[in-house]
Amino acid sequence: MARKTAGLSHADRLDMSDGSDEIRIEAATPEDVAKYAPSGAGASGSAASPPAEGAPEAETELQKTQRERDEYKDKWLRAKADAQNQLRRLRSEREEAVRVAVADFARAVLNIVDDLERTLQAAEENHDAEHLIEGVRIIRDHLHKVLGEYRIQRIESLGQPFDPLLHRALTQQPSADLPDGTVVQEVQAGYKIEDRVLRPATVIVSCAPSPREPNEGAGQGKDEPAHGE
Repeated sequence: MARKTAGLSHADRLDMSDGSDEIRIEAATPEDVAKYAPSGAGASGSAASPPAEGAPEAETELQKTQRERDEYKDKWLRAKADAQNQLRRLRSEREEAVRVAVADFARAVLNIVDDLERTLQAAEENHDAEHLIEGVRIIRDHLHKVLGEYRIQRIESLGQPFDPLLHRALTQQPSADLPDGTVVQEVQAGYKIEDRVLRPATVIVSCAPSPREPNEGAGQGKDEPAHGE
C-alpha cells in the first residue's frame, strides 16, 4: 500500500518505518518553528515592522533644542536684569554726585553772602561810601575766586572779535578806529564752565562808519553874498 506523504510540512515528523499503513504525526516543537519560520516573522507568523528611521534621534534633537532655548532665555533675562540694575546704580550715583557738587557750591556761596551782609552792616553804621565800595570789590573778587575753583570763568569780550558762540550782539556802533565786528562794550558779562558756555556775553559790536554824502559840505557859502555887499 502506498504511503501518503502529501501535505506534510517540514515541521511534521513522519514515522512509517515499520511498514504499516499507520501514519504518526508529532507536533512541532518551538525550536522547529523557530528553525523553519521565515526570517523576521513573529509568533503570529507575520513579519515585524522595523522601527521608524530617525524617530529616537529626532526626539532627542527636539529636546536638545528646547533645552538650549530655555538656557538662552534664562541668560537673556539675567543679562537684562543686570543691565537694569547697572542703570539704576549709575543714575543713583550721578544724582548723588550732583547733590554733593551743589552742596559744596552752595556752602562756598553762603560765605560770600555772609561777607556781603557784613559789608552792608558796616556801611549802614559808618555811613562811609568809600569803605562800602571797597567791601563790595573784595566780595566780587572772592566770588570770582570761588567760581574759578568750580572751573567757571568769565568770558573775555572787550576788544575781542565778535564770536556768535560766546557773544550776543545787542547793537552796532560805528567806529573808524576799530576793525569791523570788534566788541567795543560789554553790557552783561558772560561765563563758561571749561569749554561749555553757561551764558553768552551781551555786547555792542563795532561797524564801519557810513560814508558821507558825495556833496555833503561842498560849496558851503556858495550862495552867500560877498563880504561888504
